[in-house]
Amino acid sequence: MPTQPASVNTAGSIEEMRTKVQKNSKRLKCSSISLMVFGVIGMFFSAHKIYGARHAAFRIIQGKRPFGPPEDDDFASPESHK
Repeated sequence: MPTQPASVNTAGSIEEMRTKVQKNSKRLKCSSISLMVFGVIGMFFSAHKIYGARHAAFRIIQGKRPFGPPEDDDFASPESHK
Protein backbone atom coordinates (compact mmCIF):
# COMPACT_ATOMS: atom_id res chain seq x y z
CA MET A 1 0.00 0.00 0.00
CA PRO A 2 1.60 3.29 -1.03
CA THR A 3 1.89 5.99 1.59
CA GLN A 4 1.21 9.65 1.01
CA PRO A 5 4.02 12.16 1.39
CA ALA A 6 3.89 14.24 4.56
CA SER A 7 3.29 17.47 2.66
CA VAL A 8 0.10 16.20 0.99
CA ASN A 9 -2.88 16.57 3.33
CA THR A 10 -6.54 16.44 2.56
CA ALA A 11 -9.22 18.31 4.52
CA GLY A 12 -10.40 15.07 6.15
CA SER A 13 -6.95 14.07 7.33
CA ILE A 14 -6.38 17.52 8.86
CA GLU A 15 -9.55 17.19 10.91
CA GLU A 16 -8.54 13.69 11.97
CA MET A 17 -5.15 14.99 13.07
CA ARG A 18 -6.78 17.79 15.07
CA THR A 19 -8.98 15.33 16.93
CA LYS A 20 -5.96 13.11 17.65
CA VAL A 21 -4.01 16.10 18.94
CA GLN A 22 -6.88 17.13 21.23
CA LYS A 23 -7.25 13.59 22.50
CA ASN A 24 -3.54 13.20 23.18
CA SER A 25 -3.24 16.64 24.79
CA LYS A 26 -5.56 15.49 27.60
CA ARG A 27 -3.34 12.47 28.20
CA LEU A 28 -0.25 14.63 28.14
CA LYS A 29 -1.80 17.02 30.65
CA CYS A 30 -2.56 14.16 33.06
CA SER A 31 0.95 12.79 32.64
CA SER A 32 2.61 16.14 33.25
CA ILE A 33 0.50 16.84 36.35
CA SER A 34 1.30 13.45 37.83
CA LEU A 35 5.01 13.93 37.15
CA MET A 36 4.90 17.35 38.83
CA VAL A 37 3.22 15.82 41.89
CA PHE A 38 5.86 13.10 42.09
CA GLY A 39 8.56 15.76 41.77
CA VAL A 40 7.16 17.77 44.67
CA ILE A 41 6.91 14.65 46.82
CA GLY A 42 10.52 13.84 45.93
CA MET A 43 11.63 17.33 46.97
CA PHE A 44 10.02 16.89 50.39
CA PHE A 45 11.64 13.49 50.90
CA SER A 46 15.06 14.79 49.88
CA ALA A 47 14.73 17.77 52.25
CA HIS A 48 13.82 15.36 55.04
CA LYS A 49 16.88 13.24 54.30
CA ILE A 50 19.16 16.29 54.22
CA TYR A 51 17.97 17.56 57.61
CA GLY A 52 18.11 14.07 59.09
CA ALA A 53 21.72 13.70 57.95
CA ARG A 54 22.51 17.15 59.33
CA HIS A 55 21.08 16.21 62.72
CA ALA A 56 23.06 12.94 62.74
CA ALA A 57 26.27 14.79 61.86
CA PHE A 58 25.76 17.26 64.72
CA ARG A 59 25.19 14.39 67.15
CA ILE A 60 28.38 12.67 65.97
CA ILE A 61 30.36 15.89 66.37
CA GLN A 62 29.01 16.24 69.92
CA GLY A 63 30.22 12.72 70.65
CA LYS A 64 26.79 11.14 70.92
CA ARG A 65 25.30 8.29 68.98
CA PRO A 66 23.62 9.52 65.81
CA PHE A 67 20.36 7.59 66.28
CA GLY A 68 18.70 5.27 68.71
CA PRO A 69 18.07 5.40 72.42
CA PRO A 70 20.56 7.32 74.54
CA GLU A 71 23.31 5.42 76.25
CA ASP A 72 23.65 5.17 80.01
CA ASP A 73 26.63 7.53 79.90
CA ASP A 74 24.39 10.30 78.59
CA PHE A 75 22.44 10.32 81.84
CA ALA A 76 24.17 10.83 85.16
CA SER A 77 22.68 8.84 87.96
CA PRO A 78 21.60 10.83 91.03
CA GLU A 79 23.79 8.61 93.24
CA SER A 80 26.97 9.77 91.49
CA HIS A 81 26.30 13.39 92.46
CA LYS A 82 26.34 12.69 96.20
